[in-house]
Amino acid sequence: MKETINSEALKCFRREKSWTQEKLANAAGLSLRTIQRVENTGIASLETKLALSSTLNVSIEQLSSSAFTSSFSNPREYQARYGYFGAGLGLLFA
Repeated sequence: MKETINSEALKCFRREKSWTQEKLANAAGLSLRTIQRVENTGIASLETKLALSSTLNVSIEQLSSSAFTSSFSNPREYQARYGYFGAGLGLLFA
């Protein structure tokens, strides 16, 4: 049975952990193609939805919520906020 996932919420939860799609796929025991498909279509099997929820440590409701809003939904804004922070840490520990 197909389940719906808020793809923007999924992307946000993944980005909050600074994970790539590949890292999320490995951590959840899923294929990279599955992560790409779910982030693009918002459709997943129940097993995929449970694996993502467990791996990201969020509830199924948080992944499914159509009312989800985040300041990280804009990739440029996310990059601007954390790109400089990451660069600063890199310089500090280099």
